[in-house]
Amino acid sequence: MKKLRPGAWLYRVGRLLRGRTFTAAGLAVAVCLSLLAVAENVKILYIADGAETGVALALRGDPTEKALSRAGITLRENDIVTTRETSLVYSRVSIQRGMQVTLQVDGESIPCAVTGGTVAELLRQNGLELGENDYCSKEPDALLEDGDVITVEPWRSAAFPVIKDCMVDRSAFDKIIAAGGYTSVRTGQAQDANAILIPKQDADEAMDCATCIGCGACVAACKNGSAMLFVSSKVSQLALLPQGRPEAAKRAKAMVAKMEELGFGNCTNTRACEAECPKNESIANIA
Repeated sequence: MKKLRPGAWLYRVGRLLRGRTFTAAGLAVAVCLSLLAVAENVKILYIADGAETGVALALRGDPTEKALSRAGITLRENDIVTTRETSLVYSRVSIQRGMQVTLQVDGESIPCAVTGGTVAELLRQNGLELGENDYCSKEPDALLEDGDVITVEPWRSAAFPVIKDCMVDRSAFDKIIAAGGYTSVRTGQAQDANAILIPKQDADEAMDCATCIGCGACVAACKNGSAMLFVSSKVSQLALLPQGRPEAAKRAKAMVAKMEELGFGNCTNTRACEAECPKNESIANIA
């Protein structure tokens, strides 16, 4: 049988007494403890450790941490101990248990040492404010727990307003095409396949660019919310062919200007769009 130290034994007795209605015997024990404290130069600690409470004895000159250790209470690195002297022989000790929480914002991990609170309070402490469409892996009013990993993803695609849930309005792409993503000359009837000779390499590259379906995955993946992969594919699709070359420069300027006007961000060549594109469009078109 494990032998308890006096401090730990008294702490457990104190928890038992404080957890029940004080009887006459309990009151007598409290009076005896007070007399003992005065006679033996000790003080009585009322300890609140989270939801648990207890009583322990300590020498008046002892630090609180040493008294807690004698009572069998182990403190961790991020714990906060508050001591309040209520009288000559009584002190109230409050222990707030520290927790380690990780905040992930835009792929960056921020370790945070906290003693409780909600997700919203943690975000405010780190200077973050959730927008209407921002994503947070845990509800803002949820209580933090030790080891939590809170992931925050801001909504960057301002040009794609949310309709409902995961549905967005991608009509901004249509406006970019209308700004210049076409050939303005009359083409007349369909030409014979060999009427205009086009090198196979140019034809293949134009067809690769034409596979873009305008899904918007590139915008969602980009940290800047840029639509440059979509715009460059549509520009290159026509600029690589003889029919589209006369208006190539004018087309590119008009489409890029409309993209910026609609609120899309600029490209910083992170290649996140290329990695997410379901049609494997290349950022070589941007250059």
